[in-house]
Amino acid sequence: IIKQATQLLNSKRKLMIEDSNIDDSKLKNYLEPQNDEEEEEPIEKMIINKKKENFQVQIRNSKKKQILQNNRVKMYQKYVKEIIHENGEQSQSIKSMIPEHILQSPQKLQIYLNQFIEDFKKEFENYNPQDYSALFKSLNHLRQFSFLQQSASVITQLIQSNLHNILIQLISPDSDSQLRYEAAWLLTNCLAASNCEDLDFITRNNYVNISEAFASLYQLWDNEKLFEIGIWGLTNLCVDIKEAAELFYQKYGFEKIEEKFITYQNNIDIQENLSWMMTVFSQYNKIFTKADKMTFLKLAEKQVMQNTNSSIQHYGIRIIYQLTIDDDCCQAIVKREKLIDFLLQLTHNSQYISYVIGIMGNIIACQYEVSQILMNHNILEYLSIALDNVRVDVRKESMWC
Repeated sequence: IIKQATQLLNSKRKLMIEDSNIDDSKLKNYLEPQNDEEEEEPIEKMIINKKKENFQVQIRNSKKKQILQNNRVKMYQKYVKEIIHENGEQSQSIKSMIPEHILQSPQKLQIYLNQFIEDFKKEFENYNPQDYSALFKSLNHLRQFSFLQQSASVITQLIQSNLHNILIQLISPDSDSQLRYEAAWLLTNCLAASNCEDLDFITRNNYVNISEAFASLYQLWDNEKLFEIGIWGLTNLCVDIKEAAELFYQKYGFEKIEEKFITYQNNIDIQENLSWMMTVFSQYNKIFTKADKMTFLKLAEKQVMQNTNSSIQHYGIRIIYQLTIDDDCCQAIVKREKLIDFLLQLTHNSQYISYVIGIMGNIIACQYEVSQILMNHNILEYLSIALDNVRVDVRKESMWC
């Protein structure tokens, strides 16, 4: 392109010279085409530098993705320990299904599980909707296998066996509610505990079907168990797969999410799961309508200021932090003086301080004219305290703000 542009420019300049009284000799050096080798060298360097830059970006993104998934796997393993600790009977039932000598040997456990999966697939092929007791029992056992201490290797084995294709079918509205629940729970465990390679394997060509399967459960308000597992599964899928989040939002949206909070206001588990779902989706708020952004902000404000549950409050702060990337949300927050005062008070909380300072910094970056409003709320006093914080990230955020 550069060569062609140079030749075209030279030809035009020559025509101009022919029509003028300018001496050709004076512009000889200027008009002569450059040496190809001299011209190609900087272009090659530019291409190489660009490739290096793209490669570095890929490395940063892959590292970030790996860190996120490692954290999620750790959370799942912690969840497994809590499940086993709280429910000793379940732990005993797992041990009763698998002999101790098999549990102690990873190789024997792998062989045992492979055989169990193959038997389950045969049961599914002969599945009779009128009598699903045998299939349900096997499905329940598979789910309990995912709670083993060796859950990471078990999850990988379940995923690599293409079991998720069967689970997607069992979650469909045509199946019995018990089967749908067990299948959704197991599929969610696979998503939650999978590493990068396994997650890519399970979602590469299936994220649309998985999203639709969980969305069908999310629509069931009247069934508390299916609704909750729908939220949980959908969120575990969308936390890493942006395309799945966009697909769900475009098709279903969040028009009735406020009603869902009201419906389940006495169910802390569902409240937490809905808050977590909002936290995950708020990172994709660029695709939101303005109305949905304001709804999320309104709900997050309630979660922060009125909720006594620390997890829900934490989710609320993270939602506000992610929404402040948007100018409309920043303007809306500035008008909520009580919210600003409340957030600034949270700078004394080590768990929230980084998010709060980030929120204030985002507001100033979006709307410089609101700086005086924040000054009226004594933000400098809180920032000066934050500058003495032992955490480097907090001090950096404070300096940026």
